[in-house]
Amino acid sequence: GSGDLLVTVKHNNGVGIGSGHDNTFGSISLTHTGTVTVEIAIEQGVCIGGGIPSKESDISFKSGKTFVTSQCVNSVGIGSMNGNVHVHVSESASLTVKCNGNESVAVGSFNGSTDIYSCGILDLAADGNICAACGTIGKGSASVMIAGGSTNAVVHGDRAVCFGSVAGSAKISISDGRVNSYGEGNIVCGYGSIDGIGTNYISGGTAKVKILSGHVLEFGGENCTTVITGGNILSTDKTFEPVNDRGDPLHPEVCAEDKFWRTVSGKAGDYIYKAERYPEDSELCVYLP
Repeated sequence: GSGDLLVTVKHNNGVGIGSGHDNTFGSISLTHTGTVTVEIAIEQGVCIGGGIPSKESDISFKSGKTFVTSQCVNSVGIGSMNGNVHVHVSESASLTVKCNGNESVAVGSFNGSTDIYSCGILDLAADGNICAACGTIGKGSASVMIAGGSTNAVVHGDRAVCFGSVAGSAKISISDGRVNSYGEGNIVCGYGSIDGIGTNYISGGTAKVKILSGHVLEFGGENCTTVITGGNILSTDKTFEPVNDRGDPLHPEVCAEDKFWRTVSGKAGDYIYKAERYPEDSELCVYLP
């Protein structure tokens, strides 16, 4: 509906919108034209979502602006503490999520798995010893699909992931929109997983990454693979070894034009590589066999 909503939580194991820490929650759908703001400052809690999702649980943002802030020892901005959670962000929705604590997840699951889809506007930040901006920090899997809009993920931590999972498996797909990853800390991953198996699929849009850390994992750890068939890839990692969906090794090529369209010949046949430079980006870089 219309109007604004402010929710403030100051009791432990609390939740702003959803269920308690030890309880299940159903579907949550936000369709508003105003602004929803949720703020929590407790030992452990969830801003939007809850403790344990039911099988039918789905957290959807269909319109409006949503602002979420947490200052906790352990916290989740949007998602679940335990169990598997689905989060869907439509093109008319805008989310700003800032989580700070010892262990924190901006969007996703603390101990479970998550499936996240977005074609809207996401501005995510997670700070802590172990943290994830969009994904999971436990051994649960993280599936993230960006199909449009603008997504920005920033992390600061000892072990931190912008998109994916710290300890579990990860599948990251980018087909459109502008996606930016920035991280600082000790072991920091832009896309994929630090410890688990991961695959990054980039077929369009822009995937930008900058990591300032002792151990830089722009596209995941040693068990992660990146498959590129399109898009503008802005990376500073000189050891980056992506492939296309035929398994051909790829190399970067900087284009002078603002748009790129080419039929690429691979070992298993031809495909069309499309890419475009957004005004915010300094260059257009494609990856070709």
